[in-house]
Amino acid sequence: MIKKTVFGTCFFSYVEEYENEENAIKGERGTFIEVKLGSIKIEKTLITKEDSNESKNSFAKAERLAAKET
Repeated sequence: MIKKTVFGTCFFSYVEEYENEENAIKGERGTFIEVKLGSIKIEKTLITKEDSNESKNSFAKAERLAAKET
């Protein structure tokens, strides 16, 4: 099995809705509305090969550094 893991950073906004200000101030869970992602930057991609017994092969590893923004 081949696994590809991408590491990076981004800015996001997480929006919830509340019945009143008190609940929002207390930090209680509101009703989820949406998540918006922006300024996604891929830092590094790591590809590894694993055996069927799920042990990693250290020799079958490829790493790519990137500074790609989307």
